[in-house]
Amino acid sequence: MKNPVVVGGLLLAVIIFIALWLLFAQSSALPSVSVSDVRQPETIVLEQETGDDSVRWLTVRGSGVLNGEATISWVVDGQPYRVEQLNDEIDFEWGRDWHSRTAEIRYEPGEVRSGTVSLHYKFHR
Repeated sequence: MKNPVVVGGLLLAVIIFIALWLLFAQSSALPSVSVSDVRQPETIVLEQETGDDSVRWLTVRGSGVLNGEATISWVVDGQPYRVEQLNDEIDFEWGRDWHSRTAEIRYEPGEVRSGTVSLHYKFHR
């Protein structure tokens, strides 16, 4: 007879492994771009990879770690549409109906010493 504690622990480990794999496989499957130098302002243009113009929605997910403070904005018609204040652990998600093959993101550092800021995005059809 098998020990139920061992079987339960093994089952829990398998479930955790699958959950983590799904989480990281989803992020790595999306196109991504990173701020090249977190100490400098940067405008990033997200672009749809295919030639299909039938975009209906855009999702942007931000991640990373920042030693300091910064602001990142999704710009629509020249004005900030969504704004996030960044510091320490970065984890945010934006989404909206969208009908363009590109989107503009502006990164503005404050007092930043180091870190990484990555954007994963998807133009949905």
